[in-house]
Amino acid sequence: MKRYLLILVLFLPCARLIAQVQQVRVAHTYAIVIGISQYSKENNLPSLKYAHRDAEEFARYLQSPAGGSVPTEHIILLKNEEATLAAVDNALYQVRDSTGTNDLVYFYFAGHGDKQTSFHDNLGFLLTYNTPRFNYLNNALRIEDLNDFADGLSISNKANVVLITDACHSGDLAINGFRGSPMVNEALRSVKNKEIRITSCDTDQLSVEGPDWGGGRGVFSWYLVNGLKGYASRNGQGNINLGDLQVYLDSCFAVDRVLDEDQQKEHARKQNPVLKGNTGFILARMDTQALAGLRKMSIGQPGKFSISTALRPLPIQPADLFFQYLKMQPIEARLNFFLLDSLKPSEIPIACIDQLLTNKLTDGFRDTMNTLKASLQTDKDKLN
Repeated sequence: MKRYLLILVLFLPCARLIAQVQQVRVAHTYAIVIGISQYSKENNLPSLKYAHRDAEEFARYLQSPAGGSVPTEHIILLKNEEATLAAVDNALYQVRDSTGTNDLVYFYFAGHGDKQTSFHDNLGFLLTYNTPRFNYLNNALRIEDLNDFADGLSISNKANVVLITDACHSGDLAINGFRGSPMVNEALRSVKNKEIRITSCDTDQLSVEGPDWGGGRGVFSWYLVNGLKGYASRNGQGNINLGDLQVYLDSCFAVDRVLDEDQQKEHARKQNPVLKGNTGFILARMDTQALAGLRKMSIGQPGKFSISTALRPLPIQPADLFFQYLKMQPIEARLNFFLLDSLKPSEIPIACIDQLLTNKLTDGFRDTMNTLKASLQTDKDKLN
């Protein structure tokens, strides 16, 4: 009997320890990754080219060692026609119900963003595949709802949240190559506890996509993923935190583009990603194998940036250049409104360009305006 009592006395502390270990919850990573290049033709939203590829590459990064080797079943990837408002809402509810203490949740969006233009001027939206143009209320993902989602995860579920949006300001969504509205970026940067918010550019800037980055990517996404894979590591090893990523992205986007040789300093254009949150927050662990592959593509060495490699200048789209040029002086000094008033709406864009071409322009700007004019004459969507 004494022998059994001794065994019981020795076993009980071990049993309590085992029970305590079993009660410790293992943290998981979940992700909602959305990329919309092709919007529903019925709703007249202009298409992008590479947003879906940006989403694919970010999901692939999460599955890599640097991204935490996240299981496929923990990643909800919605591309193009898959990314309806109902599908996005379902994904948000699914992740919210699955998430617990110390889990990590990513929300990544590449596509159009805008603000309501009529009765709800203060509401920002991320536009889903089936969002009607100019009718966003109840038909798009409200920034307020996304903030509530993040706050609920961080406060109620005690999880960590990383919101990443590549959706930026553009006065007209039809301008080729750009994404979104300032409401998207500004509203997403109200940082709360345990939340990281990363936007592709500042509120008064545009986010560029083009074929020169990875065979066709959003510039922000291209540098973001490469930085997380290892280029943002300051010492070439170990973890990459938010502060490291900020330094890397600031360096990558340090190149200005000039609109007019006589207005270089005042009108140079930048794209500056904005990162808010705890700078010590660990986002990735350097993947030496992935980094070796990046070096073969001559993107540049970590912490050593050069114009010829890591810092490619951002291409200014012709339509963007046109509108920026108009802002450099009072618009009445650039355009003859009496002449424009006598024209049909479809004739006005070409007439505006023709009027600009009568001014003294640099050869580069004149060539760009002629390129824009030719594209408008052959592309009805862009003309609209």
